[in-house]
Amino acid sequence: MCYNLAMSTSEKRIKIFITCHKPAKYIKSNIFEPIQVNCANSANRFSDMLHDNEGDNISELNPMYCELTAQYWAWKNSKADYYGFFHYRRYMSFAGEWREDDYGNVVEKSFGSDFLEKYGLNDENVQKIVGEYDVLLPVCKDTAKMPGMGKDMYSQYAASGYLHLKDVEIMKDVIHEKCPEYDLYTENYMNGHMSYLNNMYIMKKEIFFDYCKWLFDILDECHKRIDYTNYTVEAYRTVGHLAERLFNIYIAKLRNDMDLKIKELQTVYINNTDECSSLDPAFESNNVPVVFSANNFYAPYLAVTIESLIEHASKKNNY
Repeated sequence: MCYNLAMSTSEKRIKIFITCHKPAKYIKSNIFEPIQVNCANSANRFSDMLHDNEGDNISELNPMYCELTAQYWAWKNSKADYYGFFHYRRYMSFAGEWREDDYGNVVEKSFGSDFLEKYGLNDENVQKIVGEYDVLLPVCKDTAKMPGMGKDMYSQYAASGYLHLKDVEIMKDVIHEKCPEYDLYTENYMNGHMSYLNNMYIMKKEIFFDYCKWLFDILDECHKRIDYTNYTVEAYRTVGHLAERLFNIYIAKLRNDMDLKIKELQTVYINNTDECSSLDPAFESNNVPVVFSANNFYAPYLAVTIESLIEHASKKNNY
């Protein structure tokens, strides 16, 4: 890999995309751009965001690829000198040093009035810090110190309870077939316990483009080989989970191959990013809220439950 990373201050165009799958509070500025994902599978459009089904896209794959549909969209449709990716409830901090929880996150209950200043997320500060580095990453986490995560990345993957280690073996096979020079880095990472999590980063364009070309080629082949039969909704997101592992493998080889300026930043997790603080009752009196959550696999059971509710509901209550 060889990149021309020289860049003058006046040339810097930084785009940090904030992936959202539902309406949420977020930072929006010249640098921060919210993007709605899974648009190909939803009739709802958030008018104040970019949409991952416009232009060259893989939006329809979002149930499997998760936030990667936003990364693919940015790769194919956006022009910048730096590309970054945060989540609607996860940002990286550009200021201070803060206490972390057991999972290595700085936790905030919600967006406070001092959020931008506290974490240095104004455009001027972000521009200054990003421009000094080639790659910015979330602080590398020691998963062995996290509750119930196990001693290595194999056990960390299995600890989810809904992911399948056979899919990691598929990933390793594809890496070996397509780019065996990454085999050593794959084994070192999977047998270790340090990891960059959540598919978050900021990269110079040349590195980002190389990473995307490498990543999506591997993921597309993994997607073809994975048997999703009887997978839960979370297990259906396997490709997105594999991408977290592939990111670490790519970064490990990148560090070895090139002399890069890399900075790690703390991850800030916001518990509540909802636009509405409360949900008002539908009726003035005799309210009985009813909430269901199910995927297609449970549709027959959901139908039976709803029919039972209809048959036994009291006329005195509002459901």
